[in-house]
Amino acid sequence: MEKGFLGSLFDLSFTSFVTTKLIKVLYVLSLILLGLGYLFIAAAAFHESGGAGALWLFILGPLVIFFYLLLYRVFFELVMVVFRIFENTRDQLTVTRAAWPSAATSLQPQADEPPPPPAPAIA
Repeated sequence: MEKGFLGSLFDLSFTSFVTTKLIKVLYVLSLILLGLGYLFIAAAAFHESGGAGALWLFILGPLVIFFYLLLYRVFFELVMVVFRIFENTRDQLTVTRAAWPSAATSLQPQADEPPPPPAPAIA
């Protein structure tokens, strides 16, 4: 069963993650902060001189915004890839354990069994 945001936030066993639910909000927040930073720097550049403001507004600003937007997008996608790898691995492990229940227990040593003897050295 999928937990909600608050359920994931207070999950002390960390079986459900809040990052996958929060990533869209973080991306939109980064877009808003980039836009506000762009406008703030444009205002400061126009306060300094009209040429510097126009240079920032039409040439430098859009290039900087584009590269930061690209950087943020790649970072957030990498975070999502890591979480999807975990989810797919967990799902595959569940399927494997369901298909071969004896294999999962046979790999674990039993408490009353002595460890197997070491393999003989080949000369």
